Amino acid sequence: MTTDNRPVPFSLRIEPTMREKIESLARANSRSVNSQIVWMLDAYLDSGLPSFEEVDEPTKEEFKKIAREVFEEEVRQMVKEKLAKANQ
Repeated sequence: MTTDNRPVPFSLRIEPTMREKIESLARANSRSVNSQIVWMLDAYLDSGLPSFEEVDEPTKEEFKKIAREVFEEEVRQMVKEKLAKANQ
């Protein structure tokens, strides 16, 4: 008996602004949007961070705030680097 390890299609609904952010990250990392989402999910799952069910509400909000800040800073840094390369 063989195991089928092919990726399974998965439809995801997200806000337009989130898609734009993911597209920006994907471009900066030379990835497709799909590959960027898979990479981010893998990174989160491998991070060892607790699931939201394991933490209280104030901690959840703090996680969200920190994640948003880190994400925005990474996007800014990647855009800066890409612009610097393009202007060389």
